[in-house]
Amino acid sequence: MNKETHKNPQFQRSQERTRSTMPTDEEIEVILRGDSEKMISLAESFAKVNLGRASTASIRKVYSEVKSMKEYDKYKLDLLRAKLAYVSHRHKDLSPLTELLDKTIKKVKKESFRYFQDFFQAILAYFYKYGKTT
Repeated sequence: MNKETHKNPQFQRSQERTRSTMPTDEEIEVILRGDSEKMISLAESFAKVNLGRASTASIRKVYSEVKSMKEYDKYKLDLLRAKLAYVSHRHKDLSPLTELLDKTIKKVKKESFRYFQDFFQAILAYFYKYGKTT
């Protein structure tokens, strides 16, 4: 980013909002242990603030990749992290989502994989509620 971007107050407010709605490592661990109330709360606040202008197609593509996994597969999850890096580069509006998913994938274990899928599904549901574009 250039120096002018960092001086832009609108850009700075956007960065602060993203940081304030990004779940902490501790919150992610609680979600991955199956706390459905925490999952719903965090998914809603994250989607509401961070995904307002993102396109449906780009989010659905990432989601379908996760949903197609029928069981925990570390190799596929690691590949997904690489794909998320590419998506983040191509679709800047998805950077907060790809950052959150990457952060979460690093913590997913066999017993928490289903909760990861559920969390992503909840984020997608709130994305449709608050900001869906085509």
